Amino acid sequence: MAEKNRPSSGSHLTHKSGKSWSMKKIPALIFSLLLILLIALLLTFPRVPQQPAEETIRKSARGSNTSVVWADFEQGDQPWQTEAPARVEISGPRGWHGKQFLQLYPGDQKVVSVSRKNLENWSDWDRLEGHIWLPPDYRQELQCYLLLADREHFWYCQQPPERLRPGWNLISFSLDDPQNWSSLKHERPWSRQVATNLSQVVFRFQSATSLPAVFRLDYFCLLRTRKDTVKTLLLQDFVTGPTMVERYHLWEASFLLSRAYANPFDPTCVDVTATFIGPDGSSTVVPAFYSQQYRRQLIEGKEVLTPVGDSRWTVRFTPVRTGRYLYFFTVNDGQQNKFPGSSFVCVPSAEKGFVRVSQRDPRFFEYDDGSFYYPVGFNIISPWDTPYGVRYLPTMPVGRETYAYDDYFEKMAQNRMNFIRMWMAYWWLELEWNPDRGPFQGLGRYSLSNAWRLDHIVSAAERKGIKILLTINNHTRLTGWGWPDNPYNVTNGGFLRHPWEMFTSEQARELFRRKMRYILARWGYSPAIFAWNLWSEVDLTGDYQPERVRKWHQEMASFIRENDPWKHMISTHFCQHPRARDLADLPELDFIHSNAWVNVAGLSDSQVEALEQFYQALSPYRKPVMVSEFGGHWAGTQIEIMTRDLHTGLWASATIPLAGTPLFWWWNLVHQDDLYFHYRSLAAFLKAEDYRGKGLAPKKVGFIKAHPAADVRCLAGPDLCFLWVYNFYSALRLVQEKNEIQDLCLLLPGLKQGKYRVEWWDTRTGRPFQVEEATCGETGLVLKVPAFTEDLAAKVKYCHD
Repeated sequence: MAEKNRPSSGSHLTHKSGKSWSMKKIPALIFSLLLILLIALLLTFPRVPQQPAEETIRKSARGSNTSVVWADFEQGDQPWQTEAPARVEISGPRGWHGKQFLQLYPGDQKVVSVSRKNLENWSDWDRLEGHIWLPPDYRQELQCYLLLADREHFWYCQQPPERLRPGWNLISFSLDDPQNWSSLKHERPWSRQVATNLSQVVFRFQSATSLPAVFRLDYFCLLRTRKDTVKTLLLQDFVTGPTMVERYHLWEASFLLSRAYANPFDPTCVDVTATFIGPDGSSTVVPAFYSQQYRRQLIEGKEVLTPVGDSRWTVRFTPVRTGRYLYFFTVNDGQQNKFPGSSFVCVPSAEKGFVRVSQRDPRFFEYDDGSFYYPVGFNIISPWDTPYGVRYLPTMPVGRETYAYDDYFEKMAQNRMNFIRMWMAYWWLELEWNPDRGPFQGLGRYSLSNAWRLDHIVSAAERKGIKILLTINNHTRLTGWGWPDNPYNVTNGGFLRHPWEMFTSEQARELFRRKMRYILARWGYSPAIFAWNLWSEVDLTGDYQPERVRKWHQEMASFIRENDPWKHMISTHFCQHPRARDLADLPELDFIHSNAWVNVAGLSDSQVEALEQFYQALSPYRKPVMVSEFGGHWAGTQIEIMTRDLHTGLWASATIPLAGTPLFWWWNLVHQDDLYFHYRSLAAFLKAEDYRGKGLAPKKVGFIKAHPAADVRCLAGPDLCFLWVYNFYSALRLVQEKNEIQDLCLLLPGLKQGKYRVEWWDTRTGRPFQVEEATCGETGLVLKVPAFTEDLAAKVKYCHD
């Protein structure tokens, strides 16, 4: 027994308990102690959970109805940005998930932001969740905000309730509840519809003391937690039009829809219409349009628009018959839904209606009630004009926008003007353009702020009795000026490689039809819209080819004719009048207009002769002919020359059967030098006149007694003529002949024999200064012209028994 109890060669240790361990068990004990120590150490570090591989997560999230990965930084190419001195980088090796994360170095700042463009639709999601890491030693109060911008650059802000702590934090933002969002510098509330149209995402970190030296952002997901993903479609917050409306006045209603739509401007996504049943039983279908109200302010000389209230669906309708109208609404968003409306009564008014081509005389215009309309006006293409480097021309202050039109319209009304030509240019009133160049939303989506501006202008024109020739496309969008920024250009994410494809691409033509549908829905109601002008200077668009341009105009004019309930006139514009003949014979176009710049396209260097040549070239088509641009040189010239041509062109046009006055280009000169009196004088001369059906044509006048400086122009019919007598040198050559022209005697041939009343008018004051009687014999009517220095005009009318 003693032999058994004796230790052998140190292989056993004897414990006080009398038990012994083998020396072979010591390494296992040490290993166990080290393992426990390692586990304890690991528990002191922030937990980095083991997640499935990135592709597995992406696939499962995209296939789920509840979440999708929005940013995980594993690709390393997300275009995140910050402002110096802060900087960002994609870093690693470990994030909250995966190998990489976004690292933000704020520098010595108390506020820092990191942002990225985000042209996405978030309306299907109700939360954004992600992870933010702060250093373990950071102990300051830190606020994190989420800022979202829509595509018109209006911002919304939310601060989550969670407090950020050292290590990884889960942060969550609500996308569903408007109460969680603040509207920044505007009054449009957050909504699911806003979430369809985002342009930028910003995370902003702010501390009252100091920011940490580094942040980390990782693994952001969009989540859906609500169950009511498909809401019952309702018309909500309905604002009805009046129950009684005057003929040719606006009836309007607006409402909200309970569902949000990815693109409310696309009728294939959601098509909202109103159907009106007229007193005669006829039905008219009018599209509703998506709209936003704004509050207008002039701040430091600049117009500022602030969105107010929710974006709404609006219907506009102008009744043209008296009696009771019934209406109802239809919404087609994959399912067709009808909603009952109500009724209103149209009562008589003094309004004349819309402007048409005259049925009595197709060279002129008339209202629906049959009264004569003669345009007296000029171009106001946009609020300002910067001439082609001609610095001595007055330029309007940039930034006043619709306030400038208020100024123009007030002066026009005071001076009896009733017409402007205006562009929907990419620098002014365009609906669809490059989001990097203004308040735009890209292809197929429209600028609501620019649309509101046009609302304001059209409404102001209605109040002032002014008609608008509204140009839909300005030529510069397809030239070297506009094509580099054009959203249709492939270099900007579009689908056209060449400008001329705008006329041939089915996709481009479909987008134009959709835009035109919106234009018809929003402004087609208004009698202030004189006509839809499809292009300005279409012959200057890239690689102009008449046949493809002709085909495009036939298609689009037919579309407008079919979809415009009020049947406005349609036309297009050419730079050089000979090219206008490429489309002048199209029955789809109601009138012809082009430019009459002197010394251009074979026209004379005399403004009077240029206007005459212009009319003679285009009159054979038996349509109204208008001059859209004139006045000195097209690129600008001396103010004296432009002012001379303004007066000369206006009074010469009174003796040419143009459909209206020629449209002076330099509206900034007229306004700032207060040259409106030229229009007031001519308007007074023409006020009581009606050119229709009187057989008026330019006639040659004979001189019984001539003067070397005198010339005369005459527009005459069988028993009526209008005369403009002028000093050739002062009117056309700027040689100021101060001596009076006396004893000038004219012979007017071709008039009906009998007595005539002759009124002589001062062309500067717009008043008759001498009235007399004259008798026309077999050889004609002899007129002795009163003495004058520059010019004067006359009306010669047969005295009926």
